[in-house]
Amino acid sequence: REILAAKRIQEEALAEQKRKMILDAASTKDAATIAQQRSMRERPEVMIIEDDVFSRKLVDNLLHKHFHVTGLGTADEALDTYTRLAPDVLFLDINLPDVTGHELLERIVTLDPNAYVIMLSGNSDKENIFKAMNKGAKGFVGKPFSKEKLLQYIE
Repeated sequence: REILAAKRIQEEALAEQKRKMILDAASTKDAATIAQQRSMRERPEVMIIEDDVFSRKLVDNLLHKHFHVTGLGTADEALDTYTRLAPDVLFLDINLPDVTGHELLERIVTLDPNAYVIMLSGNSDKENIFKAMNKGAKGFVGKPFSKEKLLQYIE
């Protein structure tokens, strides 16, 4: 029992270390550079960070005809990819396996004050919504979501 407890503590410490590395690994691009990237592209960029493969694929299938869609399953590459692509809209899951969506939202808004982030979650309680909006989210979409709801936020 003690060995299992020690192993669990070690795994939790490693997960916390990885979480901190992810949040600290942001690119040095500033908001002006991100805004410039947005203004130069021909087709709007939509990014989704969602650990559920089905939800990512659904967003891609609904939007790919009109937008360039990039999907990621974890927060691990999210900050670097965000600063590289400078998406016009980011759909961000609250419950990611490596970092919470709330933490990632905070970091993205710090990097890009003009970020347009819409939170996704199966947990649509008021506290979760208020927390996301207070951290800079522009909207909140409960799962399951519809094409109309996604397009509403993109427009």
